[in-house]
Amino acid sequence: MMLFILLPQEVILQVFQCLEPAESRSLIDLLKTDLPNSNAQRAINLLYARLYLGHTVLGAGGKALRYYNVSITPSQVLELAKDSNFLANVPKELEMTFVRHVRDYINFQQNLADLREILKSEWAPKYLSKVQLLSLNINGRSITTENPTLMPALVLSTLIELTRHSSANFRSIRLKSADIGDLLPHKWGKVLGGFVLVQELSLEDNKLRLELAVGHEPLLERYFEWPPQLRVLSLSRNYLQHFRVGAFNKLPQTLEVLDLSQNLLECIGLPYDQTFTLVDKLPKLRILNLSLNSHLVLVDPNLFVGASKLEVSIEGCNVCDGHLETLIQSANRNGVRLVTDLA
Repeated sequence: MMLFILLPQEVILQVFQCLEPAESRSLIDLLKTDLPNSNAQRAINLLYARLYLGHTVLGAGGKALRYYNVSITPSQVLELAKDSNFLANVPKELEMTFVRHVRDYINFQQNLADLREILKSEWAPKYLSKVQLLSLNINGRSITTENPTLMPALVLSTLIELTRHSSANFRSIRLKSADIGDLLPHKWGKVLGGFVLVQELSLEDNKLRLELAVGHEPLLERYFEWPPQLRVLSLSRNYLQHFRVGAFNKLPQTLEVLDLSQNLLECIGLPYDQTFTLVDKLPKLRILNLSLNSHLVLVDPNLFVGASKLEVSIEGCNVCDGHLETLIQSANRNGVRLVTDLA
């Protein structure tokens, strides 16, 4: 080992690139205990760089796969953060991914609790501010949840802690199947706008409704704030019955993809709303997914005016034949690609 660490740095680095993460960690421990000298420290620094400077996944842990360099658990991070070498090697990309396994509550709950400890730690602001690309992906798989309030409480408390770092380079936030629409959506919906760099946001399968249960106030129009640079928004698989002009007005004009599929939508635009055009509200919109809204019978043809780069999917909807023909004609006139069950 002594002779090995005296080799040129580029040779040592090539060898280290062939090691599995567990092997790299074992070698770090060996160098720290058996060879405490400057050459060993140089090798340790290279090992930390090999492990943590690339694409790191923070989640359940496990073997590193092709698309990332290392996967570590939140509890491991809390322990590693005691080492200055770890904090000095900030990854270019940090992906926080937590998917609950069926019938597992304890591990999922503990991982999110440890993540919140990380977000509250003194070193986190400086560390996270140096990461070039951050993302959060939480899938609660709520369809198998036994405690109906546990899942949304876990996820929302994590989201609130994340707001401590809302100016960090978070580009993607995905909160799926966590039933957070059942727990104070008029409160947490406001904090989303604070993530100023987020470009992709998914709130898929979260029991989001159009109105508050108490007072019947419009939820998305009055209480939700969206990230100002948002490009992709998915509200798929919720309980939305309509998406009116007020909701479109709240969306940032940077939006390119809007997924409203698998909701309870009945109409988009007239006759229950004032007429408007999508190009006026969302000039950069490329994809509007309305598919699998089985209650959807009407889409205002005026929405398509001037939207020559737009693709709209109404597959699996119940637009009647007469109105569908009018919709197809409007799409053809305006250069809109309309995806229907006939296509």
